[in-house]
Amino acid sequence: RSDAYFASPLAQGTPGKQCGLAATGDYQPSLRSPWLAALDTRLADWDLSGSLTLLDPRDRDTDEVLLRRARKTLRLDADRQFGATGVGMSLIAQDSRTDQDFSTWPAQTVDLAGYALVDLRASHRLSKEWIVRGQIKNLLDKEYETVKTYNSLGREVFVSIAYAPK
Repeated sequence: RSDAYFASPLAQGTPGKQCGLAATGDYQPSLRSPWLAALDTRLADWDLSGSLTLLDPRDRDTDEVLLRRARKTLRLDADRQFGATGVGMSLIAQDSRTDQDFSTWPAQTVDLAGYALVDLRASHRLSKEWIVRGQIKNLLDKEYETVKTYNSLGREVFVSIAYAPK
């Protein structure tokens, strides 16, 4: 396993504030050719992060492609706090994957298309004890499959209110 960490000032911040860029890389020899790269930074009061995973999903013994595993996965996040209110968004993209179509006999190997999803989130602190949160997952109502003939959820909306006594 190898890890890398880099920090570099991007701009001069006000005293007491840190500006910089952090990047990490990870290699796990227990899997076949997996690479993970991640990046985190703060820019113009936005917390930005991203990760990229590259994977060669093959069985070590047979060299067959493993089912239902994306070769590439990308995630980008942007979050910002405006006083008591926070907003954020995520972009999640996955490459195509191989699966079996068991609706045919004999089952046929199929490729499932890659996809990209956009999620939004917001929160507002009502008081020291109360916070309300909202989230929209799959904002664009993308139809996609991670398993053949298994429908993924369309657009989802979540609202919650939390009480945490101090």
